[in-house]
Amino acid sequence: MFVYTKDSVGNILTVAEKDILAENTYYAKFEYEGQRPDGPLEHYTFDGTDFVLKPADEITAIETEKEAQKVKQKRDKLINEVLWMLDRHRNQKEFGLPTTLTDTQAAEIAQYIQDLRDVPQQTGFPFDVVWPTKPQI
Repeated sequence: MFVYTKDSVGNILTVAEKDILAENTYYAKFEYEGQRPDGPLEHYTFDGTDFVLKPADEITAIETEKEAQKVKQKRDKLINEVLWMLDRHRNQKEFGLPTTLTDTQAAEIAQYIQDLRDVPQQTGFPFDVVWPTKPQI
């Protein structure tokens, strides 16, 4: 992994290569004079003298993983927006209290949550996701 600092016009001033050996982290610093490469820095490796574009399949894997993380964050947010209702329903039933939801409504929420959890298994994941419809409760 490379960490860099740049000046106001985008010239890279220093590049630090971060290596991890066992549990110790160290930075090997060296100077680099030149323009910042086009595109995200994680698409490049540094060969000691210049930035070299990674192979297309590695870039695709990087971009796919970044998009997958975004989709999973959205999925987790959607789950958290309704999970409390299901938890409340379970607690009310467990303690013999009147329930706010009917069992049918709770089942709809449970199915919605499961459908959200299944999003990463969709064929088009992460670039072509079909989001489940939130129950109207």
